[in-house]
Amino acid sequence: MIYPILLQWHGYFQWAILIYLPIMISLSWRGWKYKKEYKKWNEIGARISIGLVHSQMLLGILLMTHSPKVSFVHFENSLTFFWYPRFGAT
Repeated sequence: MIYPILLQWHGYFQWAILIYLPIMISLSWRGWKYKKEYKKWNEIGARISIGLVHSQMLLGILLMTHSPKVSFVHFENSLTFFWYPRFGAT
């Protein structure tokens, strides 16, 4: 089954984001504060961080929809799907 492999990769992306994103945020803040020039490696770093975050989000959605622990049987329509998990009302 592919679920455990995707779950493991989701964890890898979490650690990569936890390490990489604060570094990029601090570099961006220092560049803004000291009025440094926006260079090509800044663009590459921004694209990598966006790619990591979006990949983790897509893996999370995929894991949620294919998880053996989550059942969408009692959601007949999209309105119930939206309101039930948030407010417990159908």
